[in-house]
Amino acid sequence: MIEEMMSHIHRRSADDTLAVMNEAGLTMAQMVALHLLTHLGSVSVSSVAACLKLSPPATSHLIDRMVIAGLVGRSEDPIDRRHKRIAITPTGRELIEGTNERRTREFTRILSRLTGPAQAEFGKALGRVVTELKGLPDRDEVREIVGKELQKREAQAAEVNQLKRNKANRRS
Repeated sequence: MIEEMMSHIHRRSADDTLAVMNEAGLTMAQMVALHLLTHLGSVSVSSVAACLKLSPPATSHLIDRMVIAGLVGRSEDPIDRRHKRIAITPTGRELIEGTNERRTREFTRILSRLTGPAQAEFGKALGRVVTELKGLPDRDEVREIVGKELQKREAQAAEVNQLKRNKANRRS
């Protein structure tokens, strides 16, 4: 049923979606990466690659293009300077928010053509679905990737702190 509903919506709004992406000069992978960064915050290139199911070189190239466009920024990992962190910029966030608003307007325009009773029923059901979706965890793969990254960062931070303590003890 969801597939059929989405098919009807996409059929009536696909050109709008493509126009949004074309105006921004984005590929689908870049759009997904921006959504991930909006949700996850600053992450490593390897985490972005794993979430997108792309190779590290392909992900690095994708990120290079987004850095040039000013949509994401690269920074040195404060714990391990050999690694880079990727974060969405205010420009990237504005793009995602604007795209979300535009898509919402598209869907609203299409759904507004339903009868009043159908809109009311859909609104009630959608409210319940959204409430439950908010409580669901992320996809297992994303949760696992982010969890591993957090564990690695915590271990690196502990190692750096231990090195600092050892250095301070040697001075004493």
